[in-house]
Amino acid sequence: MVKVKICGLTRLEDARLAETLGAAALGFIFAAESRRFIPDGNRQWIRDFRAEVPKTGVFTTQSAEEILQIVSFCKLDRVQLHSRLSFPDPGLFPVPVWQVLSPDDILSGNIPLHPAIDGYLADTSVNGKTGGTGIPFDWTRIPDFSLPKPLIVAGGLTPENLPDLLKIVHPAWIDVSSGIEESPGIKNPEKMKKLFEVVNSNR
Repeated sequence: MVKVKICGLTRLEDARLAETLGAAALGFIFAAESRRFIPDGNRQWIRDFRAEVPKTGVFTTQSAEEILQIVSFCKLDRVQLHSRLSFPDPGLFPVPVWQVLSPDDILSGNIPLHPAIDGYLADTSVNGKTGGTGIPFDWTRIPDFSLPKPLIVAGGLTPENLPDLLKIVHPAWIDVSSGIEESPGIKNPEKMKKLFEVVNSNR
């Protein structure tokens, strides 16, 4: 049964709706280069939001110290790392880690192993940027084999192409952001509802 993480949330009302519809995790982006970036002055609502599901912080090149500060302030339950170079030791963080990998990483077996890693998120790699592109990768490139931890698939997922993904790959999770938006960071309620309708019909 695939679980859903709704990512790129920038508004409380969207986070609440995602949880009401059945999201198993919520994602907030703390990478300044993202159009869904949550700046310092707009983080209190994340701290105050008592979600019933894990709150995940998405990070790229921030220092471990900065990530730790954000995890503490926003009361995050998980860290999603889009860079392995900066953090060779995921155990630096007091919460579980989702490590982002490109399809090439997975195919080559270039998979980091660490007790703190709680899942591997496969996302599109474009010009060296893994994640946040809104572009699907070729799902047939991900073999249906067992990883040491659950597989999460991201990258341009929409209510329309999700059935195709689920026929090809059997991930534990899907991670959806741009495919259910009106504009970057602003979720479309009808698209979000449609996504969960598709997920529920494929259970």
